[in-house]
Amino acid sequence: MTRVMPLRALAGVGVASAMLVGLAAPAHADTVDQTTTVVAPRVAAPSAAIAALPLLVAGDSGTYVKRVEAMLHITVTARFDNRVKNAVIAFQKSHGLRANGQVGTAVWCALIADWRVYLRTPRLSAAAAAPFGLVLGEPAASRNRAVPYSLRGVYASAYVGSYYDKRFEAKRRCIVSRESHGYYTVRSANGLYNGAYQMTASLGVGVTKKMLASVAAEVGSTTAASLMANLRKTTPNRWSRYWQDRAFWTIFNHGAGASHWAGGYVSC
Repeated sequence: MTRVMPLRALAGVGVASAMLVGLAAPAHADTVDQTTTVVAPRVAAPSAAIAALPLLVAGDSGTYVKRVEAMLHITVTARFDNRVKNAVIAFQKSHGLRANGQVGTAVWCALIADWRVYLRTPRLSAAAAAPFGLVLGEPAASRNRAVPYSLRGVYASAYVGSYYDKRFEAKRRCIVSRESHGYYTVRSANGLYNGAYQMTASLGVGVTKKMLASVAAEVGSTTAASLMANLRKTTPNRWSRYWQDRAFWTIFNHGAGASHWAGGYVSC
């Protein structure tokens, strides 16, 4: 009889061993798709326990499907229907995996890695979710709380305030993939370009000044001034995902600042 491991047990399985890059590609249908333009963080090589997890496809049902639904943060029904398949495809695309809607070893690895980040992310109480004030040093009113605090991966924008423009969200994700492969802490070899959007230090200083008024509208002028001063003490690659995303949208300014990210080896 197959033993079904609970989610916390799955999250603790040896996920943090060697990296997939450099290893022989596993013979599974969901291995990395080299043609995709979305590049998410490298996922740890599967442990024996993860490699033993079943391949799930549309039409399946049961406890393992429930595990996948929970890790995808969608309603748990234990049925692998089109709703689940579409959620899996979206997850695969965001992680640079072959988007076939199947849950094989590579998808299990990525799901469990993301779930471990989720378990470490502080939960927001009803009081903390108030639209005015700070949560973990970020304005609650414009923080997309569906996005993890992880500094790796191409996700939806962590910032959804007044400068956010959903018309350009796909373009923003393309820029993140092209500039940094979703690594928010990266710095260019010459030390000039920083973070997910490869901003210069001077551009980082400039955008803190431009962000000041909109941040003040959310948390007050005194707190906003302190937040911006702290950001200016370091380079953008040391900022949180939220602040880097917010800086991008502020500079991009509904398309007016798109020239900052013109060109590149991939046209966005």
